[in-house]
Amino acid sequence: MSLGDDLLLASASYGNENAINDLNKINNELESYLKILLNNGYEFLIVKSAGNTNGYPYLKVDYNKDDKENTRYGYVPYTTNKDSDEYKKYSYLYPNDDSELMARLAQGNCDAQYDVFSGIKDEEIKSRIIVVGATENKGNNQYKLSEQYSVCGSRVDILAPGTNLGVITYKNKYTTGISGTSFSAPHVTGVAGLVLSMKPTIPGDMLKEILVQNGKGEYKTYITRHDDRSKDECNYSMVDALETVKSAENEYEKNNVTSVKFTLNTIEEDNVVLESAVIDGLDEQNQVVWTYETEKYECTELDRVNEIGINNNKYYFVEDGIIVALNLSDGSLLWKNEDFGGANVHFDFDANGNLYICGYYGPDLFIVNQEGQTIHKISVIDNQYCWPFNIKYDNNKVYITYDNTPSGSEAKCIVDLNDYGYSFENDNTLSNEQLDEIRRQLGVPDDLEIIIKQYGPYYWEAGETWYMQVSIEYNGEKIAGADVDISNGELLKTIYTY
Repeated sequence: MSLGDDLLLASASYGNENAINDLNKINNELESYLKILLNNGYEFLIVKSAGNTNGYPYLKVDYNKDDKENTRYGYVPYTTNKDSDEYKKYSYLYPNDDSELMARLAQGNCDAQYDVFSGIKDEEIKSRIIVVGATENKGNNQYKLSEQYSVCGSRVDILAPGTNLGVITYKNKYTTGISGTSFSAPHVTGVAGLVLSMKPTIPGDMLKEILVQNGKGEYKTYITRHDDRSKDECNYSMVDALETVKSAENEYEKNNVTSVKFTLNTIEEDNVVLESAVIDGLDEQNQVVWTYETEKYECTELDRVNEIGINNNKYYFVEDGIIVALNLSDGSLLWKNEDFGGANVHFDFDANGNLYICGYYGPDLFIVNQEGQTIHKISVIDNQYCWPFNIKYDNNKVYITYDNTPSGSEAKCIVDLNDYGYSFENDNTLSNEQLDEIRRQLGVPDDLEIIIKQYGPYYWEAGETWYMQVSIEYNGEKIAGADVDISNGELLKTIYTY
């Protein structure tokens, strides 16, 4: 990709908050979209040119609320070419005094982190975006960093030839003297394509790692940080096609984990039966790449170690009530969540990688994000419904199927993730006419725009009947409610009038 906004990049690099905020908004949108792709199993590597803004002069200007379009970022492009569009657009902001002009000119020290795509901060997405700077040939196959224009900074990952190149144009003609990081990025894209032609299933983050680790040479520069004017040292290498391809051919096979084998073992020690699990990460040839062994636990009615499986380049399992996530590529521990506490689990994932899980004896619903943080826990949804054995996520609702219910047959509970309210599918619900009568009996005025929610059914042993909880809400607050006989809509108990 050769894209970005030179004025935004320069202004943000020089510390303008408006430019930084606008770039963050753009990159947050891109990050959200790419996260959805990744969480749905789509792999990618984005090769991004670093930009040429170090070579462009910019003029510092005062913000003018009457001219927000041109002064919003505190800098404007500067040029002496009176025929250019930039001169015609911005020249009225140029000072007449030469000394003032020189004092307000800024050039160089632009930082690649302040650009589209290269400003994304999410580590999983960032590991699949490689930012490419430019080198130039000094002769005798010796190269140097093209500091006069190539944007630098810690976000640049690798370099490639980009100055005074010979290229084939769109009219199929050969042209020389072409320069820019837009011509450096395709070198890296081409090498990435060579690797993918051999190893088409390689993940994007591993592809980037192979490209960067097999770079050639040492290219050092310094970039001045806008916040405290300190200098950051930057060290780069230049892409090397041969070494990258060799490395991919030799190393990838033993790192490309495509499946995981979960083995539950039991052993008797001192008259106590213990269980543990051995987890093996396997490559395409079913060769073991890594192995993870759990602790040993005394056997109980339910298995204390349960497999969940692979999602978003992570492998999940439950060990003695603790949810564990491993890095799929090397088996290293990513995180543990000790809030769960269940066993004999059932689970589902959503597009964002959130895990929805239930245990046979509870909790009925537990939600954890892909960073291992607990989102919500419901130990018991309804004590009349036991032994959940299936859970599915769909459209911000969770569907939990129970084996032990008041009716003696399976029942499905629907949990609304907006407020964690719930209802049971196919159970009796009250008609609109009955709800209108309940509203009237509870004294709720006709002209209020209310929401009526039904929960249950529940069995009332003292009254030997089934009832629903009816809640009437206005502007998000409960204003009336009651427990209602589901057979006829009669108000039974817990009556709360308007």
